[in-house]
Amino acid sequence: RNLQDLFKDEVYDLVLNLSDLKYINSVGLAIILSMVKIVDQHSGKFVIGGVHSAIEQIIQLVELPEKVIICSSIEDALKSW
Repeated sequence: RNLQDLFKDEVYDLVLNLSDLKYINSVGLAIILSMVKIVDQHSGKFVIGGVHSAIEQIIQLVELPEKVIICSSIEDALKSW
């Protein structure tokens, strides 16, 4: 609900598990972009895992920074770490 709560422990290396996500709207994309911005400001690492192909196509439309890694499985996301 609050991105500041997510980063309260000052951990800026994240794996975002989207394996249960079947739908994303502009609000969801805005939240992901906000997370990417905060992680980037603190030189962290951001990996998105478990992305269904339809969701991946939508996420790629927003042109995330190249250093954001998108993986089809959470296992691949953890391996990319």
